[in-house]
Amino acid sequence: TVQGDRATHVNTGVFGACCVAIWGSTDVFIYNVTAKDSYTDGFWILYNDAVAPYAESRNVHLINCTADNNYRNGASVIGCIGGSIVGGRYINSNGTAPQDGIDVEPNANNGSGGPSTVSNFVVQGVHAYGNSTTGIEVYGAGTVEYVDLIENFCYDNGAQGIVYRSASNGSVDTNTVYDNAANGISAYSVTNTAFNNNITSKNVQAGIIIQNPQNALTQDLVIDGNISNENGTGILVSGLTNQIANVVVSNNEIFS
Repeated sequence: TVQGDRATHVNTGVFGACCVAIWGSTDVFIYNVTAKDSYTDGFWILYNDAVAPYAESRNVHLINCTADNNYRNGASVIGCIGGSIVGGRYINSNGTAPQDGIDVEPNANNGSGGPSTVSNFVVQGVHAYGNSTTGIEVYGAGTVEYVDLIENFCYDNGAQGIVYRSASNGSVDTNTVYDNAANGISAYSVTNTAFNNNITSKNVQAGIIIQNPQNALTQDLVIDGNISNENGTGILVSGLTNQIANVVVSNNEIFS
């Protein structure tokens, strides 16, 4: 167990006080570590920012780890090519935004004006619950592609269960998402991605919502084989703000 100092931390202008931080590293495997009470994140996977352009970490894996009661996120993935978060719990994040269980969010600037990257990354079999906002969030402020969310359990979060945003060529498959205060699975500005075989239950808003509130692309999506049970809306495809194109919705079951 690595325990942070959020209860006594006084230097409120400084971030980076993570329990476990992996900077620009290759072939790292972390098993069965609990990261709790950090003033920022429990786990941090990012690039080496010593010399621009920054080199992303590669082949980094968190396996059966736990993040609990961290001030920002349970785990943040900011710059990584190849890797995974498998098993474990990412819970009770609270304090300052984003307040997610897991946040896959590369930066818009890699030190030389371009974006950092997260690609070929899998989040599988984790439990993400009790977080102030989202259980698992994928947000491509930088470049996100080939990121898969598989067989996760996201429940009792203060906003969404899963957010998949500004990303491409990924999948959200066989997740169980329930009792979240907003949408179960929310996707926007997404291209060439499949949302298949998920179970969404008793989320206050939609079980699955596909939208495009930004002036960006939301297109070439498949929504297949999902089960929606007692959500505010079962499946919602909303192009009210900007156009959504080439969405196939098939073989889903929706129960009121």
